[in-house]
Amino acid sequence: MLRGKNVTIIPDGDEPGRKHAQQVVDSLLGKAAAVRVLELPGAKDVTDWLEKGGTREQLELLIREAKEWMPGQESVTARIVLVPADDFLARTSNDERPWLAEGLLPAGSQTIWQGRPKVGKSHSLLQLAFDLGCGRPAFGRFAVTRPIRTAYVELEEPEAITKSRFGAMLRANGGNGPDAEHLSFFTRQDLWRLKLLPRELSGSHLQDFITALRDKKIELLILVALRSLLTGKPGDAEVAERLNDTLDILANETQSALALAHHSRKEAAETVEAQGFGSTMLSARADATFDMGRSADGYRRIRAESRFPVSDVFFLRKEVVGDGELIRWAEPPVESKRSEHDVLVHRVGAGESVHKVSTDLGVPYSTAKRWATEANASL
Repeated sequence: MLRGKNVTIIPDGDEPGRKHAQQVVDSLLGKAAAVRVLELPGAKDVTDWLEKGGTREQLELLIREAKEWMPGQESVTARIVLVPADDFLARTSNDERPWLAEGLLPAGSQTIWQGRPKVGKSHSLLQLAFDLGCGRPAFGRFAVTRPIRTAYVELEEPEAITKSRFGAMLRANGGNGPDAEHLSFFTRQDLWRLKLLPRELSGSHLQDFITALRDKKIELLILVALRSLLTGKPGDAEVAERLNDTLDILANETQSALALAHHSRKEAAETVEAQGFGSTMLSARADATFDMGRSADGYRRIRAESRFPVSDVFFLRKEVVGDGELIRWAEPPVESKRSEHDVLVHRVGAGESVHKVSTDLGVPYSTAKRWATEANASL
């Protein structure tokens, strides 16, 4: 019945399941046109995987990615071999990739750019798309060696605002911008035209989305905002893990870096990762999280937690150039050069709430409350 067919075997994720899969493989070699073995990540079998939120579209992608079984290949229950230190250092690693923007964004990375509403996430990421599409330093600071094929997918802001900001960047750059090959857009208006919901890009139309990105050979996908793709409660760890799996498929299939806008909590948290809205599983999977907050005189303070070398804190600021506007890296404002402790005590003493100042400065609320209490006690 299976002679001449393409067969994919999905074994149970235990030793008896793998042994049975090996027996099936041996019986099909030389009969089936192709044989593949796929172990589903994080599940003991197909039923368990579907109950945990796996979809048909994700399963089809995993099957397409599974490698064909070849005669003489190690068995399904292959022996684990530890790698000697010299061999480990000498071998090429799959995740050794160059910078898209040096000191900010490696190729193939997944980064989250989070902050409160209207703090400037979308605008800053549009500037990132503009700069990398032009092949110019990101935010005027982080070196870019060539134009990067970038897709800016805006599922939150009105299209008119995005067009206005992009036009201001063009005017500030003397009318010069990325060419059609290096910057592409997709907005809510395009979704409405297709009669699609945002979350369908990560579900029933994921493969269409991947195909569109691959056709353009996109190297950097900027997506605003992450919550548009969620299909359940943001704080649910399983919902977050399903989205993480989808993002992994998206990144692996397109080989592009992902820069994802996300919202942050109102309350100050102990870490940048915990500051993100919803489950911390979203930030835990990312290679870096950049948390954006307001600082003095219109500056935006970016705090970073990252697996790759990047400044822990840097600042961005809008800069008027002619009749246009850019977002640029900036030296720290005068206020930030004072200690956070002194700034907080001064502002709270002037009547601002501890919660507001702690959020602005990126100081954990518990620490801010202690500083304010100690300052009052010393008066």
